[in-house]
Parts: sequence; C-alpha cells; structure tokens
Amino acid sequence: MSKGCSFPAFIVFHVSLEVVIGPSVRAVLFSLSSNTCLVNLAMEG
Repeated sequence: MSKGCSFPAFIVFHVSLEVVIGPSVRAVLFSLSSNTCLVNLAMEG
C-alpha cells in the first residue's frame, strides 16, 4: 500500500526536480562549452 502511495509522489518529485535542475544544468553546460571555445580561441590566437 505504501508503495502505491509513494510511487506517484516519487514521479512528481522526479519530474519537478528535472524541471528545476534541467535548465540550470543546461545553462552551466552551455557556459562551460562557450568558455572552452573561448579558451581554445585564445590558445590558437
């Protein structure tokens, strides 16, 4: 019975976690990749 109760809550928690964390993770990855591009350009230049 407890599994049936906690499972939907877990899904909701997981989805909300992805919604909250997803954009920030993408922003961090984007900034990291753009920083890497800038570093590569600086090294080449």
